Amino acid sequence: MKRRRFSLDVRPGAVALLAGLYFLLPLRWCARLALAVAVHELGHVAALVLCGAEIYGLRMEGCGLALRCAPPEGAVRTIAAAISGPAAGVGLFCILRGLGYPEGADLSLLYTCVNLLPVLPLDGGRALQAAVAALAGVRAAERLLDALGLVLPVALMGLGIVLFARGMGLALGVFGAWLALLQPGMTCQGGKHDVKYSYYHM
Repeated sequence: MKRRRFSLDVRPGAVALLAGLYFLLPLRWCARLALAVAVHELGHVAALVLCGAEIYGLRMEGCGLALRCAPPEGAVRTIAAAISGPAAGVGLFCILRGLGYPEGADLSLLYTCVNLLPVLPLDGGRALQAAVAALAGVRAAERLLDALGLVLPVALMGLGIVLFARGMGLALGVFGAWLALLQPGMTCQGGKHDVKYSYYHM
């Protein structure tokens, strides 16, 4: 089969997101976030290549990044591909801490922890879905992840409202709302779990 050329697809939402980050965050924090995201995605790329999955492209949109690739075969490879991004983030945390850059290190760790939450389409949700599907079946995995996709965002939004009422900002509530928009069937998702990386059967 002829290999497809790698394609980069930048959506208008991604431009708006990047512009918003540029105006909301100091430039040094934008650079730190860009480094954390790049290392995270490179971790996924490395694992997918080692698992024999062909990568077709990268899509940038308002809800995040999506690597377009063929699916790894089997639950173990799927879980490895999912957790490789957070693993790379932990490695970056250790390196930056060792070099004396605590702000960048802590941001990488925060980004890693967020992605390990057990809800789709985050990496923790992908790994949990693959593990439960292997142990109890695909239907059980779908039911569990659907329940977590409802409960966790609502809980984060509720906690965010409580924190905002105590003068601690809107960040957690906004994150919960963003996570709710990423659930299957919502506008940002188009019915697919593809914000971090997508599986396209070719």
